Amino acid sequence: MESYPAKVKVKNIELTKVNKFNLVFYQKTLVKPKQKEVIISNGEIEGINYNVYSFEGNVAINLNSNSSELTENSISLRDALLQGKITLNQIMEKAANDFPDNISYDDGGSREYHYDNFTIIKLQKLNGNKDVYIGDANLTLNDLNLNS
Repeated sequence: MESYPAKVKVKNIELTKVNKFNLVFYQKTLVKPKQKEVIISNGEIEGINYNVYSFEGNVAINLNSNSSELTENSISLRDALLQGKITLNQIMEKAANDFPDNISYDDGGSREYHYDNFTIIKLQKLNGNKDVYIGDANLTLNDLNLNS
């Protein structure tokens, strides 16, 4: 419309914000010890310059739910990230809020967030490694067998 001040007709505004979510770590088949699989590769999502791995299992997410169980509404973490349904920043912010006294290492600042059913490890190594690992509840940085 031509008028001052500008007037705009809006038919629909859709806001997509995830109010609550829960990661689900599970194993569908037997996995080899120390096996890791790439969920998201460095550069695959704009602004993410590190890899995200599942460690000895698989990772799904329940969006807008607090369920920690795999359900028919669960989607793979990879799909949720690629489709923009959730961001890695949201996941890491939630972990930091859930565990303000998380385990921190003197290696540049790597951190562990231990939930009942899974663990998130966010590396912050002096050599520049910032990868994220999601594994079972007992996973520690030492289990990853990283060099330096």
